[in-house]
Amino acid sequence: MLHDKPLISLVLLLSAPRALEAEVVRAKIGRALEIVFPDGPDATSFVLPMPDELPRQAFGSPGKSFMVKVPQGIFQLNSITSPYVELSKQAKNRADMRLQHVLQDQRAWLSFDLLQSFDRVTEADTYRCIGKVLAAFLADDCLGVYCPDLKRCREIGEDIAERLAGRDPLSIFAANTPAPPVIANDDSRIQAAIAEAQFGWPDFAAACNHPISAQHGFSVKAPFTEGENTEYLWVRISRLTTFTATGTLDKAPCNLRRLKQHDTVTVPVAEIVDWLYFDGDGLDMVGGFTLKVEREVGGK
Repeated sequence: MLHDKPLISLVLLLSAPRALEAEVVRAKIGRALEIVFPDGPDATSFVLPMPDELPRQAFGSPGKSFMVKVPQGIFQLNSITSPYVELSKQAKNRADMRLQHVLQDQRAWLSFDLLQSFDRVTEADTYRCIGKVLAAFLADDCLGVYCPDLKRCREIGEDIAERLAGRDPLSIFAANTPAPPVIANDDSRIQAAIAEAQFGWPDFAAACNHPISAQHGFSVKAPFTEGENTEYLWVRISRLTTFTATGTLDKAPCNLRRLKQHDTVTVPVAEIVDWLYFDGDGLDMVGGFTLKVEREVGGK
């Protein structure tokens, strides 16, 4: 589609094509915007499936499109079975490895585009509407979010749903995801931090297995390897034994393709290089020895 002005839209980049049915679309949008779509030809709000040939004509790929009329304006919801063309050639130029993976791995996309705004509806109101709708369509196949107007991309993180559905959905594009500081394992500061963590491991294990009410957020840091790439990741502990720690990955890795945020993993205790937990109602961190070194190096 050709637009004289920047497209007011948000796009979910997907790992696989997603089939959409009109009833599902109507229900998701209705819940997101807290409206009820009436039946009948005189309905003032509606979700209308568009002809099957429209996506191929407009975007050059098969898919499904819906016209959506709600109090904020008239929109088009698209689910297209090919990579988002505008982003396909940008992956190699991205310094952030997480965004490189998003752009390389995208195989389909879903967007909610403004077609016509109504009087007294501001652009901020429009983006709030779009953000709420996109948040309703978030699922495990979502890799990232793209804003055509800003030409900014953001990988999916644990805060995305809340911020998309909030008062300022564009705030997710305020800054690129920073790459973690890279410090060699043989750095004397890291070696000292690892030694301190290993010395205090019995205290951590005791607290993790028998926490008092104010202790929470028990996590360990361990290496994960794919081919020639090794990355040290934090794991939120759900079960700790004498020899293993099981939990979920706190964040998505930068260079490992088989792991994603919240994946369940088990690591040998012998490979753990750091640990931390929080004590009290605030954020009083206990442990996190290598994390403190990384923050010093990163200037935080």
